[in-house]
Amino acid sequence: MNINSATESSTYTNAAYSSKGVSGMVSGIDTESLVKSMLSNVQNKIDKQNQQKQQLEWKQELYRSVITDINDFQNKYFNLTSNSSLRLVATYNSMKTETSSKAVSVTAGSNAVDGEFKMQVARLASKTSVDSNKANLGGISTSATSGKADNFEYSRSVNIKVGSNEISVDLSGATDADIASRINTAAANAGLSGNLVSIDSTTKELTFNATDNIEISGSTAGMAILGLSGTAKSSAAKDANGNDIAGQYELKSSGFNENFAKPGAVNGNVDITLDGVTKSFAITEGEGMADLAKKVESAFGSSVKFNQDASGKWNISVDGKGRQLTVSANADTMEAIGFDKGTTRLSNQLLRTDTIGKVGIGTPGDSTTEYSFKINGEEIKYTAEDTISSIINKVNSSNAGVTLAYDDLRDKFSLTSNSTGSGFGIDIQDDTMGIFSKFGFAMNGGSLDQTTVTEGQNAVVNINGATVERASNEFTYNGLTLSLKSTTGNYELDANGNFVENSDGTIKTANGTTEEKVEVTTSRNVDKVFDNVKAFVEDYNKLIEKLNKYIHEDPSYKKYPALTEAQKKEMSEKEIELWEEKAKEGLLRNDKDISTFLSEMRSAMYTVRGDSNIMLSDIGINSSSQWTDYGKLVIDEDKLKSALTTNANEVAKLFTGTNGLATKLNKICDKAANTSSGSPGALVRIAGVKGKGTEKSNDIQKKLDNIAERLKSLNRTYETKKSRYWKQFNAMEEALSKIQSQGDYFANYFG
Repeated sequence: MNINSATESSTYTNAAYSSKGVSGMVSGIDTESLVKSMLSNVQNKIDKQNQQKQQLEWKQELYRSVITDINDFQNKYFNLTSNSSLRLVATYNSMKTETSSKAVSVTAGSNAVDGEFKMQVARLASKTSVDSNKANLGGISTSATSGKADNFEYSRSVNIKVGSNEISVDLSGATDADIASRINTAAANAGLSGNLVSIDSTTKELTFNATDNIEISGSTAGMAILGLSGTAKSSAAKDANGNDIAGQYELKSSGFNENFAKPGAVNGNVDITLDGVTKSFAITEGEGMADLAKKVESAFGSSVKFNQDASGKWNISVDGKGRQLTVSANADTMEAIGFDKGTTRLSNQLLRTDTIGKVGIGTPGDSTTEYSFKINGEEIKYTAEDTISSIINKVNSSNAGVTLAYDDLRDKFSLTSNSTGSGFGIDIQDDTMGIFSKFGFAMNGGSLDQTTVTEGQNAVVNINGATVERASNEFTYNGLTLSLKSTTGNYELDANGNFVENSDGTIKTANGTTEEKVEVTTSRNVDKVFDNVKAFVEDYNKLIEKLNKYIHEDPSYKKYPALTEAQKKEMSEKEIELWEEKAKEGLLRNDKDISTFLSEMRSAMYTVRGDSNIMLSDIGINSSSQWTDYGKLVIDEDKLKSALTTNANEVAKLFTGTNGLATKLNKICDKAANTSSGSPGALVRIAGVKGKGTEKSNDIQKKLDNIAERLKSLNRTYETKKSRYWKQFNAMEEALSKIQSQGDYFANYFG
C-alpha cells in the first residue's frame, strides 16, 4: 500500500458530528461530511504534530539503545570492578596453577610469580571442641508404680479455692444424691463452710456460695461432672432485686453431669511417634499399659518395647541406635496412663522445639524468671520457656566465639570454637541450674571439665624445606592462596610432640610409612588474557558496526512519515510493521554526536600507547583494510599470543594507567554516554535515560513537551469550530423546516 502524504487520509482526533441536531433532515445536505471537510485544515495540523511526536519518540528510543550499548561495552572492559577490565594490571597478570595432589588446592592471585615448589602437609588446623554425652532426659517412664499404668483411669478430681483456702475433691462415681455432701464434707474438714454447694433437685444445677472469692479448676472430666470447664470463678451474689450482696460470692454451673462420673465414661487418644511416623491409639478406661503395648506392637512391630520394672513403673523404649520415640497426648490422658500430672509429651531424646523446662530447669510455662550461664566470659540469659533451638541461637549469635550444635541422631551436643588453630579455649561457667549438665557435658561444679576439651591445633606445612605453622587451613604464599584439604603422609613426632625434621629441612615420615609431596607449578595464563583481549576486539567491532549502520543508512523516514490512526485502519498489521521499519530508517543518519564518538574511538586505537613502548599494531591488532568496515579491528592471533607470552608487562602498560588506551576509551565512553545526571554524556543530554534524572530532562523531551502544548491548542480550536459549524447548520435546518411547514399549510388551504 502506497501512502505518500499524511493529508491523503486524515485522522480526526474528534468526530466531526454533533449529538445535537439531525444531519440534513430537511435540506438533504450531508452535514457530517461537510463539517469534516471544513475542519480538515485543523485536523491536518493535528496529524502533523502527532507524526512529529511519533518520530521524536522513535529517535529517542534509538538514542537510548545506543547509550545502553556503549555503557554495556564500557562496564565490561573498563569498569574497575569487572573481571574482564582492561584498566587493571591484574587482568594481564592472570596466572594458572597445577598441583600433583588433591591434598592442597591452589589459587593464583594477580601478584603470583612463575615457578614451582614442593609441599608437605603434616597437620591440618583444627578447632577447639568438646562433645557431650547423651543428653540427660531419663527416657520414657511412667511415674505410677501401680494402679493407673495397669488399669487406665482418668482423673475426676477438682480443686476448689475459697479465698486462700483450697481443697481437692475426687468426684469419681459421684451421683446427684451425694455430690453436694461429698464437696461440703471436704470443705468442712478443711475448715470451710459446710454449706459450700447445693444442688437443685429438678435442674441438677450446682450453686456455690461463700463469703470470699471462689475459684474451681481441675481435670477435664472432673470439671465436666460439675457442669464447668476451664477455670471457673465466682461473682458477687445477688438479692431478689438483682443488687450485689456485700461479702457474698456465688458461682453457678450448668448442671451436674453424672455420665462423666462413671468409670469407663471418659476415653481419649495417645500419639506415639517413631522416627517421624506418628500413629494414634485409643485409651479406654479399664484397659492397661499391657493393652496399649499390644496395639503399638501391631502398628510398629516389636521395635517399640514396653517393660515393667520391679517397682511397677513402665518403661517405653525402642530398639536400634539413634531412633527417635515420642509419646504425646493431652494432660488428662497422659496422667490416665501413669505419667506425671501436667505432662503432654515425653521423648527418648531432645527435640529442638523442647523448652528448657523439658530438661528439668525451672517451671514449665514460666517465661519471667531469668537464668544465665557464661561461655568464654560472655553471659547468656534464658528462661524455662526458651527452646533448645533458641538457646543454640543465643549462643551462636553471641560474642562467645563458639558454635553450639545438637546432633539429633546421637542425641548429643557439641561446642566448637569458631576459629581454627591453637589458643581458642572453651570455658563454661554454668549457673546453679546446671543446664550444660542436663545437655550431657561433663561439669565440675559449675565449670566445664577441661579434660574433656580437645584443644585446637595449628596447621603444619613444609615448603621447600621450611616448616611453618598457620592458624588456618587457608593462607597465602608468594601471591598464591593455599587451601589445605588433607595431610600428605604420617610424620614422626619427638617426645615433646614436635615434628622431626630431616637434614634438608623437610619433615621426616614415620617409620614404615610413605608420603605424597605436593608439587605446585605456577605459570602465566596467556590463554585467559588472550581470550579477554580477543573478546574486547570482537565486542568493539560489533558496537561500531551497529553505530556506523545508524549514521550511514538511507533516510527512508523522509518518504515514510509516521502513520495516522486513519491510515492504520486501512492497513494490515504486517503492512504497518513494514511501513514503520522504513519510517525509523535513517533517523540517526549523519548524527554528529555518534560520529564524534566513533571518530574519537578510532583515533585512540591508532595513536594511544600509554606508558608503553608499543602500540596495538605491535601486538597484532590492526585496523581493517576494507573501507566499508569503517575502522573495525582485525587480530593476528599468533602475534598477540607471542606478545602476551614474551612482553606481558608492556601490553599491560599499553592499556592501563592514566595514559593507557583503556583509560582513554573509558573517558570517550563517558563523554558520549555517561548516565550521571550531574555530568551527562552528549547522547544522554539529547535523549535521557529511563530511571535517571535525565528521563524527563533532555532535548527530545523538551520538543515533545512543546508538541503536547501545540496539540492542546489545536484540539481546542478543533472543538470550538466544530461546535460553531454545527450550530449554524442546525439553525439552517430549523429555518428550512419552518418554511416547509408554511408551504404545506398554504398548499392544504388552497386545495
